[in-house]
Amino acid sequence: MCKCRMSRGWNHVDFDSMPTINRYSDLEQCCSTVQTPINDVDILSKCQVEGRSYYDGERIYPDGDSCFMCLCTPNFNNKTSFAKNSNCVKINCGIEHDLHRITAGCVPVYYKTPTCCPIDIKCPAKDDVVSNEETSNAENEKLTCTFGNLTLKLGQKLKNDNSCLNCECSIPPLLACIQKPNCSKSK
Repeated sequence: MCKCRMSRGWNHVDFDSMPTINRYSDLEQCCSTVQTPINDVDILSKCQVEGRSYYDGERIYPDGDSCFMCLCTPNFNNKTSFAKNSNCVKINCGIEHDLHRITAGCVPVYYKTPTCCPIDIKCPAKDDVVSNEETSNAENEKLTCTFGNLTLKLGQKLKNDNSCLNCECSIPPLLACIQKPNCSKSK
């Protein structure tokens, strides 16, 4: 994690009182190098990504591939895939910070779909139980997921105290957990 400290020098402008765009000079930067007042952005070059405009130096977090972060530059090519675009990098999720929990039997929780970066970690709880849903294929009997003291067959779901969390044995041997969008917890 990084922390930014803005040094505004002798020509102090109170950026907190006006809307600005944070601009970066490269993808590796943790903090923006320039804050451009919104009134001055017309002179900057623009990038178009997924129907939205970005200004030179602005970070882009594509909806179509949430595993990438891009930087709008004058040579940005929106016809190139994010994976092959020199102005994009794959996001480092920092999952190594939770590696001890994952090796202890916890699983990553993803938002809506299993994308590259988890939003949380789910560890086994005493209230967790395997749903009674039957799997329909005898071939599935061999494919199982282990979660704490529980064993789930391919297609079986985990019942837990969070109704917004859908955990299923869909990619053995690991349980796949997805946080439902627009959901409020209930038992």
